Amino acid sequence: MRRQQTSQESTPARSRQAGALRYLAFASCATAAATVLRLANLGVPEQDSFYHFRHAAIYADRGLFTSVFPWLPYSAFSRFPSDIGYGFHLLLVPFTRLQSQIFAIQMAPVAEAAAMMTMVYAVLRRHRVAYPFAWPFVIMFGGTTIVWMLLQTRPQTLTMGLSALLLSALVTGSVVAAFLCGLAIAFVHLNVVPIIPVIVGAVAIAKGLSERRWEWRLWAAALGGAGAGLMLRPNPLGAARLEWVQIALHESVRLHHVPIGFGAEWPPLPLSEWQTFTYLIAIWVGVSAIFLAALAIPRPHLGREDRTFLWCTFVLSVVCFIGTVAFTKRTAPFWVGFTVMFVAKGFSCFLDPRGHAPGQWLGKRSRAVISLVMVLLVMAMVRRWSVESSIPGYVPFINPYRMRAVALWLRDHGSKGKIVYNESWDMFPELFFWNPDDRYVWGLDPIFLYEYDADLYWKAHHLGAGEGTSHTWGTEGPPTGDEEDTYTVLRRDFKASAIVVDAGQNQPLYRYLANDRRYVLGVESDGYAVFALAP
Repeated sequence: MRRQQTSQESTPARSRQAGALRYLAFASCATAAATVLRLANLGVPEQDSFYHFRHAAIYADRGLFTSVFPWLPYSAFSRFPSDIGYGFHLLLVPFTRLQSQIFAIQMAPVAEAAAMMTMVYAVLRRHRVAYPFAWPFVIMFGGTTIVWMLLQTRPQTLTMGLSALLLSALVTGSVVAAFLCGLAIAFVHLNVVPIIPVIVGAVAIAKGLSERRWEWRLWAAALGGAGAGLMLRPNPLGAARLEWVQIALHESVRLHHVPIGFGAEWPPLPLSEWQTFTYLIAIWVGVSAIFLAALAIPRPHLGREDRTFLWCTFVLSVVCFIGTVAFTKRTAPFWVGFTVMFVAKGFSCFLDPRGHAPGQWLGKRSRAVISLVMVLLVMAMVRRWSVESSIPGYVPFINPYRMRAVALWLRDHGSKGKIVYNESWDMFPELFFWNPDDRYVWGLDPIFLYEYDADLYWKAHHLGAGEGTSHTWGTEGPPTGDEEDTYTVLRRDFKASAIVVDAGQNQPLYRYLANDRRYVLGVESDGYAVFALAP
């Protein structure tokens, strides 16, 4: 009797140990795959990675509760000093201790990708998906946009996994988990908080229509968690104002076709990039058709939780697909994540050829044939990824050292804390990374300068666009006699003591600076030039 009791008590412990070993094995494989991806694409794919890393280094050097951000004095950041990606920057702090900062920027995405894939794996195991070990890797092979994201030191990768956890918590009815997931999303990256009400709405509608359950406590927990994630940062009200500027004001300006520059991730996904998702779209459409056909047949039966999970992932995949096509490619990672989870669960319920589980209405031979087609499509996806990733320029990279000489010259010449006029707003992350001693005119997004002072924005806009050289003006349209001398604008309005210009991209401005004695060439390197403003 005692032996039988001991055996029964040891069974749960063995099960937990086996589960932990599975998670460890998957996390190790995900880390290895992410490392291979990183080593096959050495470099930095975009500028914002420099900003995130340097902001994390500031927390490491000055304290985790530093709220001031003086590096953009002509920006909404100077009015509302806070940090939208506060939690993400804290997670990056250990990487700032590595000796090579560029190496740290390149390796941080490996940890992010492995963490995201492990979170998706946990969700798939929780919802009894067949072959949960394999499906997260389909995300990695999804398309160029996903590869580009996985190589960046940015918070989108983590919030993709956290959104999957939030969906699972809402489907299973865990109030505590829903609160913690909402908190984590907002804490890591406030910009993606709108995905929380979208997920809550999808689950609420699915449960309301199919289960006649209206679990308002779950919804309140998720949304309350988002509020808590906002509050757990220095100056949370400032962060909320910055969020309003970057999302609400930004979208309003964009819809009114005001010629303000936007980051590459803001426009809808172009057709050229959709072509890289061809195989994933084919799998998604096929499983969606089988899913909808199965619902029309009264014979199949799905468990309540399985049905809700299928409906939620299906609806969210459709919503995020529409968002990516019509509004912004920022929703593309969510579309891929929810699509893979829907396909994985749909396969488990309707197509798994290993047995005739509840909900499978196709015969074993039909399921085997369709499964083989899916496997071939995934193999084709992997093959295209392996071929295209070896092509130079498949993922656009920048030389991580291209602005180092310029930034270090600025650091070593002139007083510390001087204002540098960066001709283009997207120079800021690299200048900030290499030279945090000085201040810069605009960066992160042009909307922050526009919100601070529209007059200053248009003066900077015309210079950056090459429309203004010796003169610039503070209105949107063409000059109407209100032009002002550029040197005077730089000195009087921006208090600048130096200007950085991209000689290759803005030849008119470069020629003006080179031929005016009021500007003294300091250094020229990799196509960038610094001119000091004579007193």
